[in-house]
Amino acid sequence: LSLQVKSTARWEIENGQIVFPLKASNYEQLRVEAFTRQFLVLYTLPHCRTRWVVKHDDSSIFNHCAYYHDLRGESAIPPRVDGRPRSTRSVRLSVANRLTAASLYRLYRVSCQEVLSWRRR
Repeated sequence: LSLQVKSTARWEIENGQIVFPLKASNYEQLRVEAFTRQFLVLYTLPHCRTRWVVKHDDSSIFNHCAYYHDLRGESAIPPRVDGRPRSTRSVRLSVANRLTAASLYRLYRVSCQEVLSWRRR
């Protein structure tokens, strides 16, 4: 299981999705077929910086949520009209794909099954 983790404090939910501008190089890396499935994980930070992490003597609490998205099979980024490459691609992450212990375990299981399937070829 491969995760590329990003974070942002500038986020909003619109129609059940968070739109995030991902660097073109990261987008291309995540969208191509790889030995193990790769996921984008976006950690949405609270808008107030002082609430990002609450530290205690025996723990740290990261506030708000993380969401995951599978970009495998997405289309390549088309060049601009003038032919120059684009520097970012907007990715839409569904808030239904909130990263939890259970969802992380499901992603891990899917990835393991794909590796086993690949080895049997």
